[in-house]
Amino acid sequence: MKNAKRIMVSSMTALSLTLLASTSMAKADENNASTSTTNTPEQTQNDTNQQKQNNTQEQSQSATNESTNQTTNTQQKQNQTQSPQQQTSQEQSKVSTKEQDTTNQSETEKNPNQNTNIINKNENSASSARPLSEATEKSAKNKEIHNLTGEKYATIAHRGASGYAPEHTLYSYDKSHNDIGASYIEIDLQMTKDGHLVAMHDETVDRTTNGTGRVDSYNLDELKKLDAGSKFNSQHPEYADDQYKGAEVPTLDEILERYGTDANYYIETKSPNVYPGMEEKLLDTLDKHHMLTNQSLKNGHVMIQSFSQASLEKVHNLNSDVPLVRLLDKGELPNLTDKDLESIKNVAIGVGPEYTDLTKDNVQHLKSMGFLVHPFTVNKKADMERLNSYGVDGVFTNYSDVYKQVIEENKS
Repeated sequence: MKNAKRIMVSSMTALSLTLLASTSMAKADENNASTSTTNTPEQTQNDTNQQKQNNTQEQSQSATNESTNQTTNTQQKQNQTQSPQQQTSQEQSKVSTKEQDTTNQSETEKNPNQNTNIINKNENSASSARPLSEATEKSAKNKEIHNLTGEKYATIAHRGASGYAPEHTLYSYDKSHNDIGASYIEIDLQMTKDGHLVAMHDETVDRTTNGTGRVDSYNLDELKKLDAGSKFNSQHPEYADDQYKGAEVPTLDEILERYGTDANYYIETKSPNVYPGMEEKLLDTLDKHHMLTNQSLKNGHVMIQSFSQASLEKVHNLNSDVPLVRLLDKGELPNLTDKDLESIKNVAIGVGPEYTDLTKDNVQHLKSMGFLVHPFTVNKKADMERLNSYGVDGVFTNYSDVYKQVIEENKS
């Protein structure tokens, strides 16, 4: 019995201890739960500061990313808006073997004496042996002017149709203008003792007439008595014509009266010290025949040419609206620097080089500077074709019909 009581007491004691332990554990869990969900003020402040730092870092990163994107977009925009010159410059490095081969072929056509020319400088170097770059050719096209007549190629009848009729006679001019339809009647001017402007190439009458001596030693009446046609008949029997016998030397007035504004005139003056006052007389005569109106000048009815820079400058000072062309003696073009050409460009819209001085490179260079290029005197078909391929704007020729045929063949 006593043992049984002891066992009950022990069991009850153990049960009480177990309940007490359970209650303590429950309170501990409740405290832990409360601690995990409730921060102290210090902990809250720390958490707030940490959040601000995180937000600042995110904003900084976002700004950095935006700046990077803007820089990238700016670079892309710059690349997209490159100038044509910059894009062309990148393309220039892609020079094909075919272009280099073509250059080597064209280089063999150059005059070996031209290696001092600024236009053809350093022809023997590898870099200058290349043809003009695409950018330079585009520049030439952008700057170049065109024939005032609107034609791609101007047919300039050298001394009229002088291959078929006596030069600088009405017969020659009739054939070039009425029969062949050349763009221009080309006229060389001399001046008589009594101040009349007449059409003749030489300063003396010996080569083309039955007379002798200087033109300015004759007055007009005396000059009109000379025969300017018979020598042609004897020198060119295949084109001889009895009506040429006794042909007169025409005055500029007579030429302008005959063809008027239906024709275009390419007129050469001499040095001012040879015929003082020639430029004034020429402009007065052109004005009298209504050739200096805005419409006439705009349509290219008159071009004035000269080997004399002084004469061109004088004309330009008298009337700056008249289109001028500087003629260049054989061998002169290779020795001209760009500075020389700029000086010519101050008054002239074109140059007339001796045709054998021209290459594709220097023609394109002249055109890139804004010049018309009218070489003289081109009488063979092969030369006409070659010069057209170089990019000239027309030629002086004794055979205007041949050049017009070349132009027509190029169209087909």
